[in-house]
Amino acid sequence: MNQRGDLRVIVSDLLPELTDLLKELMSIPSIAFPDYPVENVQRAHDRVADELRKSGVDDIRVLKLPDTAPVVYGRIPAPPGAPTVLLYGHYDVQPPEFFTLFAAGVRR
Repeated sequence: MNQRGDLRVIVSDLLPELTDLLKELMSIPSIAFPDYPVENVQRAHDRVADELRKSGVDDIRVLKLPDTAPVVYGRIPAPPGAPTVLLYGHYDVQPPEFFTLFAAGVRR
């Protein structure tokens, strides 16, 4: 089998587990907005960090910045001469009323 075929098999084999993980993360109401429990944001943060650890990421850090959810930073050093790849995503979400408030010009 060629590399592309191998990759398709690997992705296909991982898809059920990754789908379950995504469903689990989506079930955490990690709403990073005033008047919502910060515990859920922390729970989502911890789950993402845990999954990075399980995936072999040894260099995991928490970046605490003002007025935002804590950032999960994981690093796998590239071999010498290899390009750097950056993956970026959010584990915090906006509340259902956010879009109504945003459209009305309300900023918190």
